[in-house]
Amino acid sequence: MRLWDVNSSNCVAVLPGDQGELFTTVAFSPDGQLLASGSRNNLIKLWDISSPLASPPSPLAILTGHTGWLYAVTFSPNGRLLASASGDNTARLWDISLTSRPSPLATLSGHTSWVHSVAFSPDGQTLATGSGDETIRLWQGETGELQKVWRAKRPYEGLNIKGVTGLSQAQIATLKALGAVTNGEP
Repeated sequence: MRLWDVNSSNCVAVLPGDQGELFTTVAFSPDGQLLASGSRNNLIKLWDISSPLASPPSPLAILTGHTGWLYAVTFSPNGRLLASASGDNTARLWDISLTSRPSPLATLSGHTSWVHSVAFSPDGQTLATGSGDETIRLWQGETGELQKVWRAKRPYEGLNIKGVTGLSQAQIATLKALGAVTNGEP
């Protein structure tokens, strides 16, 4: 991963990955002092970019716990927390106030597919996660307590297809995936 000076277009640092590591997401802390990176090897690395980097640079901390690729990382507005989204169907909250020893605060479970995105509200009180399960979940930003689940209405939401004739099993499965029910049951 490379850091570039946008004014001069010069590369100012090359942040090394482990053998075969592919970085998939990065985020700057609100004060611009830290960079968080996530990768396909399920690791989050915190880098101090506040001063000239050693050659080669090494991460300040490595956060472990996810069992799937990292898709997104984001800092809370106050820079004390980091949230991560993963292919293990979870998001996590990390206390990074002591960057030498960051600690996990909460594992946010409930999604049934990969969690692709995380975002804090401007005041840091709410964390939103988006998933391939077609839901957005809102969590309390400091504790990770689930507050609300939003799901977009599907095209056939609530349509009762019980007793409909002429449908193949594949068509019935497709209609159910789009919200249809049989006698009130998905």
